[in-house]
Amino acid sequence: MSAPTVSVVMPVRNGERFVEQAARSILEQTFTDIELVIVDDGSTDGTPTLLRAIAARDERVLVLTAKRPEGIVRALNEGCRAARGRYLARMDADDISLPRRIELQVELLDATPDVGIVGGCMTCTNLSGSVSWPALYPPDDAAIRKTLASANPFGHPTVMMRREAFESCGGYRDVCRHAEDYELWVRLLDHWQGANLSEPVLVYRVHTDQTAFRDWRRHCLSTLAVQAGARTRRTDGHDPFEGVEVVSEATVRELGVSEREIRTHFVESLTSLSNLAGYAGSKVERRRLLAIAAAEAEHKSIPRQTTARLALVQAQAAFEDGDLVRGIAEVINASRVDARAAGHYVYGYAHGLWHRRLTRLWPARYAAS
Repeated sequence: MSAPTVSVVMPVRNGERFVEQAARSILEQTFTDIELVIVDDGSTDGTPTLLRAIAARDERVLVLTAKRPEGIVRALNEGCRAARGRYLARMDADDISLPRRIELQVELLDATPDVGIVGGCMTCTNLSGSVSWPALYPPDDAAIRKTLASANPFGHPTVMMRREAFESCGGYRDVCRHAEDYELWVRLLDHWQGANLSEPVLVYRVHTDQTAFRDWRRHCLSTLAVQAGARTRRTDGHDPFEGVEVVSEATVRELGVSEREIRTHFVESLTSLSNLAGYAGSKVERRRLLAIAAAEAEHKSIPRQTTARLALVQAQAAFEDGDLVRGIAEVINASRVDARAAGHYVYGYAHGLWHRRLTRLWPARYAAS
């Protein structure tokens, strides 16, 4: 069998609920010269049975199986080594690729030989599909490089890379665990340009079993390490993670990140995650994350804007829980810290309530406003 143009690499562990739909979204792409390499990282549920059935139905599917869990980095590298395509695309087992995703990304890579990696925007949704919101990414190389210093400029499951770009920088590394994709982009963009499609290419399911929720602290530390490490690479060309097995808080400090910056990042990340938990429909997880954020903010010196934002998110959660007294108290607390932020929140929240009321009364007139 001749090598396909694109190899899609999809790691999975205990993904029986969604893996068949994820695989089908790849196999039913408008661009058909593909293979789907699924790496089962030691699943103990019904995933192996489903994977055997998927592979039996379509000869483009290759299933690799680990007897015990070895982690996503090993699974990704194993899948990429087994892949035969000149382009390597990523896919997660709980997401859905939109039908023209592969076609559009191949067109871009074929037309722009200096681009080594292309991603795209995503439509995020909760597990029921009842709540959706966009995830946008910088479109061109200049914007991607500007974003790289402060945020991950690609949605990992949307990415397609040239095989030579991936292999020339050594593939994924486990040193920045839970930010292994972000760390790879930094090395890859040393030698290649990047791009993102402006349209959505993937439906990304948000749920509280994801790593960002389960191991938020390591995710935060790894993200800070990637950003600090990128500054080191730009300054002296040195690989800051040489000889480091897995980054820790001490590693991040050694890279020049202050205690205040670490705690601020913790609080801001927890605040954002609590919002995602709310979108995902988990009030319990939202409260848990906000409680951790409040504890982190309580005994550390962090910027007043961060403190105010936390209080405002706590206010919104209280209002949505029907606790008006606590909600008002949090707004007052925020106004003491940052009056402008509190004023913007009160205006925005009131405007949102009013708009929802008008939409219910006159849907044809106000639904699209």
